[in-house]
Amino acid sequence: MKNFIRTVFIILLVLSVLCGCAGKEAESPALEWKWEADHSGHWKIYENGEKSDFGEHDFNEISVCTVCGIESIEWNNGIISINAFDEEKNVTFSKNYKNGEIISEYEKTYNEDGTERLIYSSEINPDGLKMITEYDESGRSVKEQFFYPDGTPHHESVYEYANPDGGKSFERYTDYEEKRIFEYGYDEKGDWISYTVYRLDTGSFVSGQTFEYEYDSEGRKICQRTFEKDDLREEIFFGYYEDAEGIHCYRSKYIYYIIEDFIKGHYTVTEYNKDGEEISRESYDSLGNKIG
Repeated sequence: MKNFIRTVFIILLVLSVLCGCAGKEAESPALEWKWEADHSGHWKIYENGEKSDFGEHDFNEISVCTVCGIESIEWNNGIISINAFDEEKNVTFSKNYKNGEIISEYEKTYNEDGTERLIYSSEINPDGLKMITEYDESGRSVKEQFFYPDGTPHHESVYEYANPDGGKSFERYTDYEEKRIFEYGYDEKGDWISYTVYRLDTGSFVSGQTFEYEYDSEGRKICQRTFEKDDLREEIFFGYYEDAEGIHCYRSKYIYYIIEDFIKGHYTVTEYNKDGEEISRESYDSLGNKIG
């Protein structure tokens, strides 16, 4: 009898534990989801990437789906636009279709002052390439990707910025056809301070340059120097003149230095007038003696 009671007790204990586990599972929070849609229908997409509840749109008299809230507009040029809205009735996402194909899409948010800010955009550029752009919190482009119609990458650019209000401090341009990576560094004025090329397949160094600048008392650039490794390769001098249309900048002098071993130190000086016309050209050896 005692064994029977003990067995019944164990069974009841196990059942209570199982019921308790089932209750905990039932109380677990549901996955968050949102509506996604195209021009023909809508579906739920969950935070884990799963999709469900596929269905056709049910548009009311103002072309808004009564199920997912998507607006659909068909324009005279055959383009169909669908728009999603936030609680304030601001457009947060747009897709544009032509002949059943997406030709552009935009995702945006809104600042506290009500101005809109792009988060993501995709469109077809004049060359027929698909251009995808991502933006930072200041609305500046941080990544641009270009693809052929079949999805093959053509090139991409990645940008970094010095601060929330500043200009570009760095750019990486990847050319998938030339199989090269080009990296650019910028100063506060937006001028190059470095330029480096790498092979895409191995990441090995191909070539590189660094740059220095001089400015006059008014902050205007008067000289640009280009270095390859530690050797000065060229100097460009700038002049300025003023007429009725304003102040103009022109290249007044260009000096090119030979840094290859066979005649290292030789250089050529070319001078120009304000119209860009060459007015003189002289070559010198490493001691400054005129050649020719």
